[in-house]
Amino acid sequence: MGQFITVEELPRYAPGEMMLDSSAVGKADFRLRVFRYAPSDIWVPPSDNFLIVIYREGTTAMKRRVTGSWKQDHVGRGVTTLLTRAEASNWRWCHDLEVSHFYISPSLMAKTASEAFDRDTESVELHDLLRIEDPVLTWIADQMVQEVSAGGPGGRLCYDAMALQASVHILRKYASVQFKLPCAQGRFRPAHARMIEDYIEQNIFRNITLDELANICNCTPVQFTRKFQVHYGMRPHAYVLTRKVKRACEHLRKDRLALKEIALLSGFSDQSHLNRDLSQAYECDSRRISQAMHRLGSLTMLRPQKKGRLIKPPFHVNHILRELTPPRASRPARRRAPRRPPGLRTWQSSSGTCRPARGRSCRTRPCPSRC
Repeated sequence: MGQFITVEELPRYAPGEMMLDSSAVGKADFRLRVFRYAPSDIWVPPSDNFLIVIYREGTTAMKRRVTGSWKQDHVGRGVTTLLTRAEASNWRWCHDLEVSHFYISPSLMAKTASEAFDRDTESVELHDLLRIEDPVLTWIADQMVQEVSAGGPGGRLCYDAMALQASVHILRKYASVQFKLPCAQGRFRPAHARMIEDYIEQNIFRNITLDELANICNCTPVQFTRKFQVHYGMRPHAYVLTRKVKRACEHLRKDRLALKEIALLSGFSDQSHLNRDLSQAYECDSRRISQAMHRLGSLTMLRPQKKGRLIKPPFHVNHILRELTPPRASRPARRRAPRRPPGLRTWQSSSGTCRPARGRSCRTRPCPSRC
């Protein structure tokens, strides 16, 4: 049968006495119904919704066939049966039962999966399980039945909260979720960018490969590099190197450790590696920055404020370099040598070369030899 049946059409194929319906309280994408069934042998066409059957009263041997051979097991209070969407099924039991039905729309499950796993969901399928003992689902079903029956203030909020809890619990334990491949263009999602930054901060002390970062977003290294360039304006290696330099500056400011230890803690191979990257970033080495950090750490300065508080100077690289740079000394006035009188005697050799007396340069203007 190619057409799916709706929730309202289900009693035509599984006749029973409906005891409760949540249509007046809850949303249409998560619906609760309570039925009392006599012994039956039924066939149910494919449904567009996921079906969760939670047994409330009665005990019987249940036989069910979805695809393949029949499955048989005993069901009763505290037992749950799952049926995925778009699957026809046969049911057979021989004693009276009272059950609660959860009808969950595929759109709600896909939206909940995207928010729970923080990835774009392509499809969700439930496992074919005839008998599971899950006290969480049993408790949620009892609380929802009580909430719908009582009808107190805030009932819709409470019902929606429990529906979300049930959806997340089912996705975690009894669902198979397929995700879409991420788009190779554009920026990262905010949650992915947060995960990337946290991963880099937690593993800054070691070499981080491009494959590790790409696996966070479930994309190829080429796609990751392209999106990283668009999102952060730099390549992944440059970003990681920037974070390492910043971590080294934090250690130089807070900790009185050897420069070699700071280099290893910040993810550099040795002190020379740290000095080279610091020189490229700030045009000074780690030793000068460390001296400036400790020098600035003991200073305070007054700034015009309403409450007149003492504020420590900001530990910014420009401030550090300003502290490191010595004040430029004023250059002394250049003393000019006194001019010689214009009648300085010079003589000319037979070769025509000007040879001033006592080894001094010729002051004759113009000099015939052009010395």
